[in-house]
Amino acid sequence: MLVRRLTVKGSVPVRRPSRRWRARQAVRRVLGPVGRLLVGPRVLPLFRYLPLVGFRARARAMPTAGIWREQVPDIPEHLASGAGIKRDREAEDEAFKAAPLQDFRTVHG
Repeated sequence: MLVRRLTVKGSVPVRRPSRRWRARQAVRRVLGPVGRLLVGPRVLPLFRYLPLVGFRARARAMPTAGIWREQVPDIPEHLASGAGIKRDREAEDEAFKAAPLQDFRTVHG
């Protein structure tokens, strides 16, 4: 509990709770019973009939255009030779012999 000291001339210092602590206690005193009523066995099942929070916001964010109707352009012949990147196996082997790849666990382990 947060406390402040009050000094009065000729008396012993008196302690009283701070304003922040008193405000917090007042909120707890009011909202505590309300919260207990809302999560009681009679009220809690009724929450299933309430709409979800943010339902309208999510509906606004949903796409409204639907399926794209654009036609995919034809792929040029010089690009349609094969999938992926063309590899030069001999150049790869020579590079590996010159400086092999490092093992990640060896370097960072």
